[in-house]
Amino acid sequence: MLLNELKAKAEVDLKVDRSQLDVDSLMLPTIVGRWLNYYNDEKLTYFKLESDRKTMYRDLWMYYSGKSDPQVYKTKPFALKVLRQDLVMFIEADPDYNTILNKTLLCKQKLDYIEQVIKTLNQRSFMVKNAIDYIKFTNGA
Repeated sequence: MLLNELKAKAEVDLKVDRSQLDVDSLMLPTIVGRWLNYYNDEKLTYFKLESDRKTMYRDLWMYYSGKSDPQVYKTKPFALKVLRQDLVMFIEADPDYNTILNKTLLCKQKLDYIEQVIKTLNQRSFMVKNAIDYIKFTNGA
């Protein structure tokens, strides 16, 4: 799911309707459950991306250090002799590595966003209770 889609869903789910505080309070477990499902789906995606990133890092390390299978160099030639201390620079500059790294970072950002939405939703019951108490107070109860 895209980050913008998550933001749009959060805007709807985080909105509290003062005229329907009872409905908002009763719907809270359903909404939190939905966001926990988003979190779990995104966490599984993150684990897969992180695993793929680490595998790619290892493969690129082998490639740039000259230790890959000779067949690899036939399909993708690389004639430079890279010093050990320069390997990280070559790997981090590799376009394929940056593609998967950016996907991993975006997924991490989505996870952080979903966590914040869940925290806010978990505080919603206190907000609803405070709103009800305020309404009672202003009505003289």
